[in-house]
Amino acid sequence: MKRLTLLTLLIALAIVPCKGDEIRKDKMYILVSPNGYAIDNGNSTKDESTFTLRKVDKKNLAQRFCIRGDETGWSIWSPYTGQAFDILGPGEHGFPLSSWIHNNCDNQRWDIEFVGDNRVTIRHKTSRHAILLETEDVEGGVPRLGKDGEEPIVWTLIAVSGKIPAEVIRGKYDWENEKIIGRNKLPGHVTMVPYPDVASLKADREYFQKPWETPKSADYLSLNGNWKFNWVKEPSLRPEKFYKESYDVSGWAEIPIPSCWEQYGYGTPIYSNVIYPFNGKPSRIIPVPGYTSEKEPNPVGSYRRTFTLPSGWTEKSVFLHFDGVYSAFSVWVNGKYVGYSQGPNNDSEFDVTEVVRPGENTVAVEVVRWSDGSFIEDQDMYRVAGIHKDVWMYAAPKTSIADFNLSSDFSDDFTSATFSAKTIVRNTGGKNSGLSLFIELIDPNGKTVFANEAGKVKAGKNRTSIVDFSAKVENPELWSAETPSLYTVILSLKDETGKEVQAVSNRFGFRKVEIADGRVLVNGRQVWFKGVNRHETHPQFSKAIPNSVTINDIVMMKQNNINSVRTSHYPQRAATYALYDYYGIYVMDEADVECHGNNGISDIPSFEDAYVDRGVRMVQRDRNHPCVVFWSLGNESSGGCNIEAERDAIKALDQSRPIHYEGDDSYADMDSNMYPSVKNMETRDRNGSDRPYILCEYSFNYGIAAIWDYIYKSERMIGGYFWEWCDHGLYKYGDTSGKIYLAGDFGEQPTCLGAGQSGLVSADRKPAKYLPEIRQCYQSITVASTDIPEEIAVTNGYSFINLDCFNVKWKVIDGDTVVSESGLSPVDIEPGKTAIVNLGQQAIGKDIVLEFSLKDDTSWAPAGHIVATCPVKQ
Repeated sequence: MKRLTLLTLLIALAIVPCKGDEIRKDKMYILVSPNGYAIDNGNSTKDESTFTLRKVDKKNLAQRFCIRGDETGWSIWSPYTGQAFDILGPGEHGFPLSSWIHNNCDNQRWDIEFVGDNRVTIRHKTSRHAILLETEDVEGGVPRLGKDGEEPIVWTLIAVSGKIPAEVIRGKYDWENEKIIGRNKLPGHVTMVPYPDVASLKADREYFQKPWETPKSADYLSLNGNWKFNWVKEPSLRPEKFYKESYDVSGWAEIPIPSCWEQYGYGTPIYSNVIYPFNGKPSRIIPVPGYTSEKEPNPVGSYRRTFTLPSGWTEKSVFLHFDGVYSAFSVWVNGKYVGYSQGPNNDSEFDVTEVVRPGENTVAVEVVRWSDGSFIEDQDMYRVAGIHKDVWMYAAPKTSIADFNLSSDFSDDFTSATFSAKTIVRNTGGKNSGLSLFIELIDPNGKTVFANEAGKVKAGKNRTSIVDFSAKVENPELWSAETPSLYTVILSLKDETGKEVQAVSNRFGFRKVEIADGRVLVNGRQVWFKGVNRHETHPQFSKAIPNSVTINDIVMMKQNNINSVRTSHYPQRAATYALYDYYGIYVMDEADVECHGNNGISDIPSFEDAYVDRGVRMVQRDRNHPCVVFWSLGNESSGGCNIEAERDAIKALDQSRPIHYEGDDSYADMDSNMYPSVKNMETRDRNGSDRPYILCEYSFNYGIAAIWDYIYKSERMIGGYFWEWCDHGLYKYGDTSGKIYLAGDFGEQPTCLGAGQSGLVSADRKPAKYLPEIRQCYQSITVASTDIPEEIAVTNGYSFINLDCFNVKWKVIDGDTVVSESGLSPVDIEPGKTAIVNLGQQAIGKDIVLEFSLKDDTSWAPAGHIVATCPVKQ
């Protein structure tokens, strides 16, 4: 080995830079050690596999690698498995040379330097460590990454001709072709339920006032409930003709919708973070030996049920709506193909007018667990499948409201606003119907602000018409998380005789989000975003979250001073946003885009439509919600042409909200990162940027109090989102013990042992260790001693409310013991202001705690609930 090291050192002195044309794109290469053995990946498709040395065999595909790159770095990967040279954490002999799906990340960038004909040294681009050998240079040897000071060895490149497999390999089905994201799928639109007229809309008081409830409209039909169900472990076993009305499903089991089928004993929940549960090379779903996918390659669920078409629908257009299905599905009505969709957390809607009939009808849905879309659904969570959100139908006149966008603009002092509505009316019938659009605005107290004709509808057959309307509103009540004042907007269509033919409603908040001086302002005032990341997960319901769980989550958040949610890492149920509006939560709405295990997908152009569709549908559905203050392009997916296209598409739809994206700040309107130390956070904060800076994820490992102490005094930070709201855990089908099963408990592979257990509440929503600390750090009232012993300084950290809405009590304490307590008159302190409060002589020399509690009941807590506990040490 000494002779080899000396030879290598002499050669290194003569190193010349590698030129781009010395490695050819049309060739594959075998990398040969000094003793003549080839690096071999064993044809493994499993991430974190290791390489070994084998005898050179030019016909062995496991020894063939593509090498691509330039002066910024080279990638080395197998075109057959997609696995690339990668580095992991340090081992006994330094960093092992490991494999991971090819994605052009920094871990996979190498410097290749020629030291002679076809002879090279290979160093990691960032660490500068060379690829060496962990063992002797013999068959079975293991390549590794060297340590500081270790000299490189020389590898010989042997060029091999042959057809190089494509970067993306597609299958024969729609769900294995990333270019097909839907068939016959209608454009996205705001959540709305049509009613025949305004009177029937207002008569449904429960839905009219609380739009998260189930509507009782004659033009609405829920398809939730029990469906006939069949499950198989792979597509070849599925009942292909089950959608035919003649197909007998009477012997099938039943499953409720919405639900995830694993919760009913079908298949295996898989908790994974980064590693895909299947081969990470898109777009075919290929099982990996040793993974759960080996025994369950790609489960398929076949669903069927009947429904009765409501009376009066035969003369209308009829639509079938899915709120969300994991991961892709096809649908038939009465045995006739309707369409296909993927994107499990976005709405899908189909026009079924031509296939429904009076009386009884049959609907059939085929769901595949994994699709090409699953490559950008690589989130840190339990992977489950099925129709996990609501399914419903609605009827509309042949000319009807298809979508509407509500917005407001303000005077400089916010004392007046211009309300605007842009309404799209769709004509699926005959000639121009001569309809007119009317808009009514009702204030939070139920008083009509205006009720005006917005304009004539001029849509011809199979055309749409846009009706623009605006009106001035004086002294609007402004929406914020502290003061969630909601107006109601009613849009209705009337024919030439004045008869109403359709009515829809939408809750609306007057509020403005803008960036100024490195901060984010809501209604002209700086806001601290005191947030949590929230997955939709629950041990009983998995991802099929009911309203009751969401309401409980929001109430617990509000009671613990949490004012913001990042929808990690996909849009949540439509009803959830109505609840965020109502209770007052600022929302970072995140697109269902994450390719953490293969960041290179973000720069594969054939995936562009999928990225854009997910971002656009999120905006189209949620843009009327005042709670949404940020759009987020996705999570942990690096940069690339697809992220850029998604960003541009969202900007084209809505420029009233800043865009967030931690994967690459250059695509966003703010800076963002995860889990920095306080020192690193401060360095980034003070780097000269004039953009807002937020922590999209942080944890207790870095000190919650220390993080927030710095945020409050920072130059441009606006807050952060704790990781995360609740633990991940599931009940196991057939186990009635109440035990919550965690990552790995289902025997799934891959898994992430110990993951998903960093919540502020447990999986079943019991407060966990760090919730009190978050509550304390997030409270908006602070108290400090002054130079005068009996006086204290009280600061109102709220953005919109006066402290006179709270009762105040102060206590003298001795350690953990309350010695005495007294009430104070409510203190009149405006938002952002500080005032001096005199406690009297009895406070001198005492340790004091002030408690601020609600004077009145709120939607989220009764009077007496304590919002801030403020100790003052003399």
